[in-house]
Amino acid sequence: MEKHLIIHVLEDGQCELLNYYFQLPDERVATNELILADGTTGSTDIYKAVIEDIVPSSGPCSPNRIDSLASLNNDIVFFKDFAAGKINGEYKAWVETIQGRKAFVLFYDIHYLAPKPITMDPDTRKFEVEDRSQQWNYFDLQTGANLGYFYQVTLENGKTFGEMLAPTEALPYELKYLPTLPDNLLQAFQKAVQELNTLLEKKE
Repeated sequence: MEKHLIIHVLEDGQCELLNYYFQLPDERVATNELILADGTTGSTDIYKAVIEDIVPSSGPCSPNRIDSLASLNNDIVFFKDFAAGKINGEYKAWVETIQGRKAFVLFYDIHYLAPKPITMDPDTRKFEVEDRSQQWNYFDLQTGANLGYFYQVTLENGKTFGEMLAPTEALPYELKYLPTLPDNLLQAFQKAVQELNTLLEKKE
């Protein structure tokens, strides 16, 4: 099932967020997670598509805290390690047009120093020493939304796995602005809000 995300940006700059899937065979909207403006979060069993659990808030919902932008915090940690000489490699950023879409590309190529990390070989399912890691992160120029993430890992034994964006491929994620929601998504959003509010009332 492919994951989708709705971000409703409010006038005060905060937001409401709905993670959902389309369930087969009828492509029914199945809610996975709802975050209200104050950060209150409800999660579901996606097969039931009903809000059943309340997750403690980590702060108000804000577009700049959505995972596509928050992931930059992890990149900042790597950049600081580069600058401190803890990691040998390079860090690059550029703007690229991919299948007609302009994207900000954040790339880093890490050659690990001892002690090197351990990772699982996806073919043998055995843990091996990781020697090199390359990552490409693609972001929308206007909103910062994540448009795609690719990586390649090289083990100390010389084996490489993972993938990078092929020249003929489009970016995997698409960002759309919707002035109004389609009825099925609006109903799913309203249903999730009602279920979460009901849980909160029972908790009081």
